[in-house]
Amino acid sequence: RLIELITNGYLLKHIWISFKRVITGFLIAVLLGFPLGVFMGRRESAKMFIQPLFKILAPIPGVAWVPLSILWFGLGDNAAVFIIAVSAITPIVTNVIQGIESIDTNLENMMNMLKASRWQLMRFLIIPSAVPYVITGFKLGLGYAWRVVIAAEMVGVPDGMGYVLNLGRSTAQTEITFITIIVLAVLLALMEKC
Repeated sequence: RLIELITNGYLLKHIWISFKRVITGFLIAVLLGFPLGVFMGRRESAKMFIQPLFKILAPIPGVAWVPLSILWFGLGDNAAVFIIAVSAITPIVTNVIQGIESIDTNLENMMNMLKASRWQLMRFLIIPSAVPYVITGFKLGLGYAWRVVIAAEMVGVPDGMGYVLNLGRSTAQTEITFITIIVLAVLLALMEKC
């Protein structure tokens, strides 16, 4: 059955749809989370005001956002992308803040003494110093995105790997359920290696 699903393109079509949703939601999380993390890492007042919100959102599983996303965005891609973005943004913001806070204050003081502009400070000190943390945040965010896409697609989305998993369950086709689980495990393992 696996060979059949691969040769007729059914499995690859749904993998591609899930992949597009994950990348879209992840990019939204990066575009919002990275600057927000830098801002919060550089401004203590902003961190004190915004970080409690992330501490509240962090333990909420992606599945919990499904009913709200359907209410706000209806059934379809937008709801799934919202769930993915919300799940992926927390590790990105948290790790970017840690990276910004790990910068050696002596180096920053030296650059300020040499009259470095904000742009030079950002380009030559802040971003390079935070890169290991940023990459970790991106990897964690991408892992969260892949895990939550299945939950997002199992409710109200007519395609994607979550839909295939749900279809196997609802039609009592155990082989489709096992194939989907194996494919998801392989995809997640490949994402962890990247």
